[in-house]
Amino acid sequence: MIALLAMLLMIPAASATVVINGPAADRYNAGDTISVYGYARYDRDATGFLKFSMVCGETTHPLQMVPATLAAGQQALFPSDLKVPDFVASSAMEGLCAVKAELVSGSALLDWGESKQFEITKYLEGSFSIDEPRVQIGGSITLTGEVAKIDGTLVDGSAEIYFVQNESKYLVTVINFKGGWINYTHTMSAVPEGRYYVDAVVRDTFGNERTFTQAADFVLIKQLYLAARLDKAQYLPGDTVTIKGEVKNALQQPVQDASLTVALDSKAYTTQLEEGKFEGSFQIPHNAQSGRHTVTVTAKDDFGNTGLSNARLYVQAVPSKINIRLNAMQFIPSEVLEVTGTLYDQASDMMGGDLDLEVTDPDGNVASSKKISSGKKEALIFPQSAEPGTWTIKVTRAELGAEEHVTMKEHMSLGVLLDRTVLEIKNLGNVKFSDNIVIKATGEEGTFVIDSKETIKENGTAAIDLASKLPTGMYALTVETPEGQHKFSSMRIADGKSWYSFNTAYLMLVMVCVGLLSYAAYSKMPPSRKQQRKTFKMKDIEPVEPRRKFSILNIGKNKEEEMADFKTRILKDIKQAEENETRKKQREAISSFRAREDKPKEGGMFSMFD
Repeated sequence: MIALLAMLLMIPAASATVVINGPAADRYNAGDTISVYGYARYDRDATGFLKFSMVCGETTHPLQMVPATLAAGQQALFPSDLKVPDFVASSAMEGLCAVKAELVSGSALLDWGESKQFEITKYLEGSFSIDEPRVQIGGSITLTGEVAKIDGTLVDGSAEIYFVQNESKYLVTVINFKGGWINYTHTMSAVPEGRYYVDAVVRDTFGNERTFTQAADFVLIKQLYLAARLDKAQYLPGDTVTIKGEVKNALQQPVQDASLTVALDSKAYTTQLEEGKFEGSFQIPHNAQSGRHTVTVTAKDDFGNTGLSNARLYVQAVPSKINIRLNAMQFIPSEVLEVTGTLYDQASDMMGGDLDLEVTDPDGNVASSKKISSGKKEALIFPQSAEPGTWTIKVTRAELGAEEHVTMKEHMSLGVLLDRTVLEIKNLGNVKFSDNIVIKATGEEGTFVIDSKETIKENGTAAIDLASKLPTGMYALTVETPEGQHKFSSMRIADGKSWYSFNTAYLMLVMVCVGLLSYAAYSKMPPSRKQQRKTFKMKDIEPVEPRRKFSILNIGKNKEEEMADFKTRILKDIKQAEENETRKKQREAISSFRAREDKPKEGGMFSMFD
């Protein structure tokens, strides 16, 4: 073994060397040419190959083999001595790579060498821009860009153009380009308005690619800029309004074609657009509400762009109608008439202001004339002697007017006043009174009845002097009229009439009345107004000093009840008269008995009442 090793050491050893320098850059794109240089040396003459490959990470990409004939101990340079070509990077070699060279002869690997590491990438450089950052729907935008490899070499390829808004992204187009120059014009359709970003995915012919996110942006505008002007600010109902204006797009360029609508309240009108300008007219409705109104002008083109402008006008209120509201349509004297006169404008809206109120009686005489406020209730009192018939209530303002007619009913009312011994009957109604007044005076000697026929004009008074009709004494009075009864608790007559002659006259009156009633009953004739009496119940009243007292009575009792009441009172009066006559005969008998005992006096038995 020792001898064998000695023999091997004595034999000269053969050695080979492969050296690779380069490449010149640290980064390459796919499709770029990669150049290396170096040499190969072998101690002996040798014929073989330089076998090149690209080692990228764990992957080896074989390249072409170069024949190599080496002289012993001499360096063969490449690419001068050994024709080593440039290598082209492919997209499959992406990452960190190195060029490896192996010197082989036959099946023997003599030596190998490796270059420094460098990067192969697909990354592209580029920049993009939009010609106009604001674009109207229906308008166009132009996207321009320049794309190059990392060494600045412009490329040929294709580009996918995307528009992105919020979470929405859609492909617009795919274009081819040359020399790294991208130019694309796009017409914006009726897509949602707002801000858009442009994404571009660019690929060259060697497989390099890059997605340019938010490469450019623009704002899509749907709004048209519209300005409208009116010929004046205030109008009357029915007036004609002239409106002018102009329409521009987002770039402040005149809009050539758009439809325009002018609206006032619920009315709409159309007008034409010429060279971005318009002019038109419309009429304010005759019943338009008074006050401020908004005229709305809208514009819309074929692409869906819209514009809006508001102009304000004021419609003056024109008094157009007066309405009268009353609290009733029929009245009696002294009742309250409530009048509400309301002024309305052309739209039937209530207006304020003063109105003229005039009330006239059936003869056309003005009973009241005054100013009233629109919408405010005005209260008037009919006169106590208001004439029966149709009264007219008229409310006016300038040329406008309205009137209502109410009925004043016939109304009977009497007031009774006792002034010492004079009974005053006042007609407080609006028709002439013509009927009987029955006066019952109750004193120590009994009840005396006075039935007096009275005719009293409206607002007139009748006076009855009771001192000339009643004997001397204190009396409680009950005054009966067709409308009711009045009581006076105390009346003193100092120098009155003989009670005997009074009772005799009253008895005769009662007999006449009974005769008339009998005649009416047998002839089946309806009782006259004089027979229509109400039933009055006598009440005891404490005597008081006489005082002035008025009482207003109302008419309206049923005539049959009055007739029955009158019959009852007549029978009662006849019975009272019979009792009085009996007492009188008793007194006469006593007087006759005393006359036989005493000397008769001159003048007879009735001279005592003289």
